[in-house]
Amino acid sequence: MDSQIETFFSEIEKLIEFQLCNGIQIHEQEIKLKFVEGKALIDKLEEEDEEQHGFYKYRYHSTYASYLKAINKIDEAAKQEKLLGKYNKFRPKRVDIDENQSIQFINAESDNQSSDSGKSQLEKSAREKLMEAQDIFGETVVEPIRKAFENLHDTPKTFESYQKLVDCEKSLCESLNVLIDEELIVLDQLNNEDDGQSNQSEVKQKMEKVHDRLIVLKDLEEFANNHVSQTVYSKKLDFIHNTLNSPNKKAILFSNILFIEGEINKRYRELASCFHPDRTKHSNTPNGLHSNDQYLGIELFRIITEIKEALLTDLKETSKSQGVLNFHEKNANEKFNIANDYRNTYKNNGNKLKILKIEDIKEIPIRELKRLSVSYGLLAHKEYRAACKVADSARELKKQIKLRGNMALCLYISNHFMESQLYALSAIRLICQNSQYISQEDLVEAKKIFDKVKGTSQFDTNIKLKDNLGNSQALVKVVNEGMSFLEKNTIQKSIENDLRNLSTELMFKPDRQIVSYQSYQEEILRSIELSVGCKIAGAISMAVATVGTGAVIAASIIFAPIVSILWVAPLSLLYSLTLKQGTRLLNEPEIRQNLNKIIKDALDAYDEGNYQTFFDLLCGEYKEDTSLINLKDSDIIIDPEYIIDSLLSHGFRSDGIAYLLNLIGEVLSSNKIKILDSDISSAELRVKGYTAFRGALNEKLVKEAEVLDGRVHELRKKNLKSLANSIFHIIMDFFLLRSHSEIAKEYINDAQKMPFRSRLEEMRNIARLNLAIFDILDTDEEAIARIRKKIKEIRNSISNNYQFTGSTESRLEVLEDFLWIMNGEVPESPEIPSTYSMMLVEKQPNQENDREYDKKYMDYLKDKLRVSDNNERIYLHTKLADHFVKLAEDDKDNLLSSLRHWSHAKEHYEKVREMDPNNLSATLSFAKCLLNLSQYSRLIKLLDMNSDLTSSAEYWRLCSIASYKEIKYDKAMEWIIEALKLDPQNILVTKQKRLLDRLKEYTVESRINYHKKKIYDVGNSIKTLHRYNNDNSVYRILSIDGGGVRSILPALWLSELEYRVRKPISQLFNMIAGTSTGGFIGAALSMPEMPELLSSKPLFSATDLLEFYQNQATSIFTSKSWNLFAATKYTNEGRSLIFNKYFGKTRLNQALTDLVIPAVNEDTIQSHLFTCYNTDDTIYDILMATTASPNFFPSYKIRNKGTFIDGGVNLNNPASAAYFESGETRKVTMLSLGTGNYIPDPLHPEMFCDKLFWSKNLYYNEFNVDNSMYSILENRYQRWQVLLDKPVELDDCKSISHLLELGHQYIEELDASDENSLNVLVESFESG
Repeated sequence: MDSQIETFFSEIEKLIEFQLCNGIQIHEQEIKLKFVEGKALIDKLEEEDEEQHGFYKYRYHSTYASYLKAINKIDEAAKQEKLLGKYNKFRPKRVDIDENQSIQFINAESDNQSSDSGKSQLEKSAREKLMEAQDIFGETVVEPIRKAFENLHDTPKTFESYQKLVDCEKSLCESLNVLIDEELIVLDQLNNEDDGQSNQSEVKQKMEKVHDRLIVLKDLEEFANNHVSQTVYSKKLDFIHNTLNSPNKKAILFSNILFIEGEINKRYRELASCFHPDRTKHSNTPNGLHSNDQYLGIELFRIITEIKEALLTDLKETSKSQGVLNFHEKNANEKFNIANDYRNTYKNNGNKLKILKIEDIKEIPIRELKRLSVSYGLLAHKEYRAACKVADSARELKKQIKLRGNMALCLYISNHFMESQLYALSAIRLICQNSQYISQEDLVEAKKIFDKVKGTSQFDTNIKLKDNLGNSQALVKVVNEGMSFLEKNTIQKSIENDLRNLSTELMFKPDRQIVSYQSYQEEILRSIELSVGCKIAGAISMAVATVGTGAVIAASIIFAPIVSILWVAPLSLLYSLTLKQGTRLLNEPEIRQNLNKIIKDALDAYDEGNYQTFFDLLCGEYKEDTSLINLKDSDIIIDPEYIIDSLLSHGFRSDGIAYLLNLIGEVLSSNKIKILDSDISSAELRVKGYTAFRGALNEKLVKEAEVLDGRVHELRKKNLKSLANSIFHIIMDFFLLRSHSEIAKEYINDAQKMPFRSRLEEMRNIARLNLAIFDILDTDEEAIARIRKKIKEIRNSISNNYQFTGSTESRLEVLEDFLWIMNGEVPESPEIPSTYSMMLVEKQPNQENDREYDKKYMDYLKDKLRVSDNNERIYLHTKLADHFVKLAEDDKDNLLSSLRHWSHAKEHYEKVREMDPNNLSATLSFAKCLLNLSQYSRLIKLLDMNSDLTSSAEYWRLCSIASYKEIKYDKAMEWIIEALKLDPQNILVTKQKRLLDRLKEYTVESRINYHKKKIYDVGNSIKTLHRYNNDNSVYRILSIDGGGVRSILPALWLSELEYRVRKPISQLFNMIAGTSTGGFIGAALSMPEMPELLSSKPLFSATDLLEFYQNQATSIFTSKSWNLFAATKYTNEGRSLIFNKYFGKTRLNQALTDLVIPAVNEDTIQSHLFTCYNTDDTIYDILMATTASPNFFPSYKIRNKGTFIDGGVNLNNPASAAYFESGETRKVTMLSLGTGNYIPDPLHPEMFCDKLFWSKNLYYNEFNVDNSMYSILENRYQRWQVLLDKPVELDDCKSISHLLELGHQYIEELDASDENSLNVLVESFESG
């Protein structure tokens, strides 16, 4: 019976596919009858096997419903969906996780089998340099650096190891920077020692030693920058490649996580912090990717997002049957019991084990038993936490109390005592707030937990329970008797006080490493120089006043006494001010050094936990009668505004000031300090602590950080404008006697790692977090609103400083947890800030113009995926992928559409590989998709993930093509020989071998040399000019895209065409249209050599143009040698010289062919077509206009026409403009030549367009024009274009040889193809 039913399902699938793919309605009735037949078969099973019957009924109704939806019979489909609901319990399981394992993908890792090439050489070099450093600095200093080096050698196989790799690189760089900074400080100190010292020779010797040490460190730093950074980057790239290629992506990215929503989302945020496009787009950051590789990061993040959603769906499916709360509580109970079993074992209580067996664990060392107990205790806490959030949302009071108690116990056995006490107190707090709903047993249990976890800690909370002598369990007043208001109020107050004390322990501590809390020595020395300058200025002003007094007195006798006043008074005032300023600045170094010492000593005391000493030091005077914290009349005055103004005026940085205010706030809130001879209470000190935290949010600090960032930015500018500004500021500083323009070297070094505003923002976020902790203990709505506001501010801050902050986000999670524990405020899941998030998270609609019936069948398959088990999902994904491959091959002339189909096919093959990693057929199809998407490196690295591919001739053939595309012909030949060994008769393999042999024999240099030898007769009569010769009924158009140096591709192809037909391009086409450099090619090929003699010989042959691009392209791009104020990268000089040299005053209407050259009016952004019929402008003017690429060249003004920029802004592919300009009445054929395209993500091609041009909008033009022309001209439209695996910018002259090789390959591929469109084109020209 089962075999008959399976046959039915197989036959019905074939019938549905045949109908939906071919649109044959006659089969609809046959399909309906087949369903009736299948139902009868399934119904016979009802009495024999209820389980099997239910399964087949579910499958039957789901298939029927999907089919009816596909043929748009929605009402009938709804009926089948309703029937389907009756059999939901028989629905096949389709989750990809182990329901019995709450920790998913334990110790999973990538299947990467590649060796780490170059590892030994790197290790050897690093070892030698570290030995040299160790001889000088000692083992203690060098050991951390050595450990960092050792951790950089292996390719990461899990996300955790990827994070470790990134952290190690960062740690290595920071360690070296710290050592170098320390040596530089020592060197500065030696340089500044008094020249009159008697021990100058000793100082000199010390300086020489420091120089030697710096040379060693700089050498090590250079090695790290040049070699280690490259090695680490290649390993990070390998990890991304391996993960993308692996069928086991979930396990690699989400290994060792607890299967709960919070943990899944937390891992997702960790992954986003590494691979989110906002993180990878800057190559100079720890997770940055080079521009050529950024598409890999985007694809990986898309997959990460999909996996996260799939895991959450799986979690929902898994917990649905049990209930989410019960699911997590059950898992938590199991883990808690295991944790207790380990704990009891190392405490010699083996008789108390509940789950584990003593014989299985008795040999485990005590240290490992303790670690396992803590680990499982924390895992249990997370599961209880997930369950508790469900209980809080559902307001299940008894569960809320019980689960908080359980969390307290988990944390207690995991040695997190403070947090466990917090949970225990929160449980009792809930009881007091809802005593009328709580039984005596609940309170007894909560008290037992509280008594256990509080240990020896001193708490005010003391719940006295009455004991019954005849009962071993403690009892309280029963609910019926009620709890008196006084008792309840007393307990509530004691709880609040204990919570307040605990919250102080939860205060967030700022990271000192990212701030500067000292005034640098260089700044102190500068203040000395400035004070001397002030005194000199004062003396000069007084001297001028004295010398001029005689003259002034004489003048005053003649004119008036007022003259004397006007002269002497200002100079006397200037003298007074400058002398006063100089005196003040002369004291400044001592003040700064005093402040440095006070703050350093205070921080040392803070580090030792001596808060009282920290506070007392800050109350000390740094100059007479002046201190940062004032003690006055037994009171303490904390004025953050005063502290900020004082420290800013003495050269301290805003991030360091905010850091200090955070520490002051923490210390004042700690209950660990006392004010002598004062009765200030702890509560009053907490209020003052609150004020200090608020001070860290002062806008003065923000402004100062922005000013400092601006000064550093100004120094980084490498042009005359910034130089002039710097000189201006230095001169103004001298006259105004201020220190502004110069900046300490340490500041510049700090700015390279993180902007000052971002450093300050981290400190401000810590202050916001701690202010929120103050508010959490207040249960009123106003306090909760303040907390929500602060959380929002922190989220916004993280978004705006996304490249530089990291620790704040994890701390914010703790704050949200604290808020939740205290007030039941379940935190919202944080969003990942993104400019790409909508694009990456939301599925984009298919943009292909699928045939209607193809789309119907694919919709049917996709609908079935919703309700299928894993085996059927493999089948459905394979069918979908195969269908997309068919569409891609059918649409190969429509490049973007074809690439999109290949991309969709790849996604479905990936799904098959995830469910069936050993499916070789799916892996090979996946590899074929990678090849067609130009992801050559990824295709070759696929072998690292699946060694079975070595047995496939097809895989070696694909590798050969990939290497050939990368212009690695030797490697390509090596791969194809491997393929021939496995399958000597394979036609495709033999064809690839023949192509490689041809390329080896006939190089691009050979091709160009043959072109140079061509001879053809162009004639001299005007009657031979193609523009006026309308005898032929076919009107041929040549269209050439813009693309800068990439225009060498059409130049090569046209040279080949001229060589084969033996005629110039101007005699092969009636019209030439070209944009930007395509316009230059068009003009060069269609303008007569001697226009005044009506010559029919063109100015350039295509081979001449080819030679021009090879030898003179660089002369187009003349850099700004002196005019550094210009807004563009290049000047007009190079273009102007070339266009004037070749075209002079030749006008467009003298062309040998119809000529169409677009440009764009800069004011209106409207396209303007320059043609032979509507303009008498010179070719020079037109080419200057059409090639004025924004950002590269200035715009160009044509008198009486306007100012123009590059025609590619609107019409980079001018094919449609040329077609409509032709009049459309004749039989038009068109050859459209591209200049190479880079499309790593066909579903979002605009994202990478700026890697080729200056705008992300140009892709719309090319592909929309292509689609339009294919639909109008069909097979009379040819588009020649190559796909680039790496972007080539407009001015990348170094890539010319690479581009020539690609163009050469394209010609060979055209010749080798079955259609051979190149020969077809040549034959059409030869036949007239």
